[in-house]
Amino acid sequence: MSVLCISPDLTVSHVVDNAAACSSYGNFYLAQLASDFSQPTLQDIFVIPLASDLQSMWLAGFGTPVIAYLTAWGMGILINMFQSRNS
Repeated sequence: MSVLCISPDLTVSHVVDNAAACSSYGNFYLAQLASDFSQPTLQDIFVIPLASDLQSMWLAGFGTPVIAYLTAWGMGILINMFQSRNS
């Protein structure tokens, strides 16, 4: 992946292989070349995810709200227990 080192006044630029090489030119900004990016196609969008990704999505979508509910329920029990002792 190539990196473009651009001077602050945009007059001088160097293409280098890594970001560390850009520091040898002095005070330059880093820019990544547009040719390094690719546009997703329709086929890329509708690819079936891996099993490990599906497991992560299931945990985030179902497990997190259930865990949050059970935690809030347990805290409610503790709060009500301490309130009943004080009254």
